[in-house]
Amino acid sequence: MPLTAQPDYGELVSRIFSYNPKLNFIFSAFFVFALIFSISQKYSAGFWVSVYFIYFLSFALGVGMTLHRVISHSAATLPRPLLYFFSLLGSVSQAGPPIKWLLGHNLHHKYADTDKDPILPTLKGLNHLLGQFIEVDEKEFTKILFSQAQSPVFKDRFLKSLNDHLYLYTVGLYALVFLIFGIKGLCAFLIGNLGALIATSLLTYLAHVKTLGTQHHDMPNSSVNMYGTFLIFFGEEIHNNHHARPKAISNSESPLQIDIVGLILNTVKKTEHRRSYV
Repeated sequence: MPLTAQPDYGELVSRIFSYNPKLNFIFSAFFVFALIFSISQKYSAGFWVSVYFIYFLSFALGVGMTLHRVISHSAATLPRPLLYFFSLLGSVSQAGPPIKWLLGHNLHHKYADTDKDPILPTLKGLNHLLGQFIEVDEKEFTKILFSQAQSPVFKDRFLKSLNDHLYLYTVGLYALVFLIFGIKGLCAFLIGNLGALIATSLLTYLAHVKTLGTQHHDMPNSSVNMYGTFLIFFGEEIHNNHHARPKAISNSESPLQIDIVGLILNTVKKTEHRRSYV
């Protein structure tokens, strides 16, 4: 009897649950539904404070600090528990898992505001919500793999699994929050966490609109430093500085430029440095 090939269940699971940005519109709908439902329930101010706290953890520390500065730009390192926790929070917001950030964001810096920019500036910030990105071609992919050979994304099982099994992590985390905190807690988590997806989409567009900020560095792109949006973007809005110095821990270049993400990363770095000499 001829031998039949055994199905590769691991590959099948990966195909089903791996990150697919085209599904982001569904999560955007979850955000809107949870927001409308919560408003209709007239939840107290404490509820909205918790929403903002979850948003801060998800966007500032999950997306901005971990996926953006640590993983995409190797601006600093994080202790493994923090790296895992904030990579998870940032990824389940559907702003993209580590490997997608490493590949796509480096190309964004290389081709910002051109036809080759994977973030597609013509979509005016809707790219993350609609899941529309330019695919990385094979040559560019090889170059990035070579230049980022030491990145933990390609070596660490957990970080890789965030790409291969993102929707399992997402559903599992949603279920855990619901079991512990009920529907009210789930609504707070959905609004705060998925708010990071909304903010990421907004930032990719607004931070490249010249009329919304100033340029301290002459760059071959339209990146600007926005002001008055610190409580939304926590230092990520100092975007022109970031494009000029992408591997810098902090985007701040003056006392008026407050970068809370950079301050936290510097604090972690100093703490780790002191521990290494204990």
